[in-house]
Amino acid sequence: MEKRIKVSDGVGFVLEGLDIDNEAIGRGTRYIVTAVQRLPKLPRPRIFSTNEERTYRSLLGPHGDDKPTVSAKCLFADLVSDLAILGPPDDQPDVEAYQALVHGVSPLTVVQVDPDPEALERTGHLEINLPGGANLNLIDRLPGWLLREVVQAYNARAH
Repeated sequence: MEKRIKVSDGVGFVLEGLDIDNEAIGRGTRYIVTAVQRLPKLPRPRIFSTNEERTYRSLLGPHGDDKPTVSAKCLFADLVSDLAILGPPDDQPDVEAYQALVHGVSPLTVVQVDPDPEALERTGHLEINLPGGANLNLIDRLPGWLLREVVQAYNARAH
């Protein structure tokens, strides 16, 4: 199964999170990890921006498609790390298209993680298996809320 998603003129990868403390936030939510440079423009900081400003229309599509047709919302962007996290938009028809796309690819595989979130912060190791066999340590790049969800999803699958 494909592991890549088309993001504008580049690629992104799906990362699966699991929030066991708050089901309303996204039990089993799939996020897209991509480069900030794939966003057409950066939204203003969250406190000043609207959902519409953080939502990109026709940004995503299956890898290999010529033209992206699926919308996504920017949840996190870090210019220094060149990392953006995209999630489902707020509009229902757009959410359904987003879900169909991200559930049509395999998420990145977490290959090693300390199961204790407090120890994870101390050891600084969350290893992700990228296509082609390369591994990437994302502990210092992912936002804390997503890191917790990835660890919880990993732990749920391990047990």
